[in-house]
Amino acid sequence: TTKVEKEYDLEINTIDSIKISSNKLLMKNKFDEHGVITTNWSPNIDKYLENSKNPYPIIVKNIYGSRGTGNHKIDDADELTVFLSSHKRNIKSYIFEEFFNSAKEYRIHVSTEGPFLMWRKLRRTDTPADQRWFFNNHNCNWVGIDNPLFDPPVNIKDIQNECIKALTSVGLTIGACDVRVQSNRNSNGSYRKAPVFKIIEINSAPSMGEITGQTYINEFKKIINKEKYDV
Repeated sequence: TTKVEKEYDLEINTIDSIKISSNKLLMKNKFDEHGVITTNWSPNIDKYLENSKNPYPIIVKNIYGSRGTGNHKIDDADELTVFLSSHKRNIKSYIFEEFFNSAKEYRIHVSTEGPFLMWRKLRRTDTPADQRWFFNNHNCNWVGIDNPLFDPPVNIKDIQNECIKALTSVGLTIGACDVRVQSNRNSNGSYRKAPVFKIIEINSAPSMGEITGQTYINEFKKIINKEKYDV
């Protein structure tokens, strides 16, 4: 995000877009402004303190947290009181959102050219019970679309389109969208026509393995060439 004097013909992920996407408060406000399907949330803890009908659990997220750091699951009002007592000084550094307890989570990489890579975060069976509410590098294996366990949602096209909406809402050119999705089948084993999903966040600097890194390079080339020849 360092500003430079030189002017460029093309800037992929502007400084302003990175500042928005790396700040969960700014990002969620943009999601709401553009109608992105996301979890119910609030920047104000008073909403949960004053209304006992608000659903628990809730997730408390540090505005600048990444890869799950700074996130806390709060199961009831008593736990919230304990959390507040130990975070009085920096409570404005958090946002509060309802916990969407989905069966699956995906990372869908998108650019202004469209979706170009997808992974499923498959939680490992040895994950402790108190860590099964989140998906990250520590408790998940990542499987691609060629793996039978990828199990794409039946409404994957709708989800991809919503990820692109999330990308453009914050002004990014390219990024990684974390999405939580219901399973394709309900408890009776019948297929859902449209599993419920929520866009959790859009990342401008996701962690990458070799495959993801090379795929990003190819996508950069596509974006650059389109800008060069699309006159």
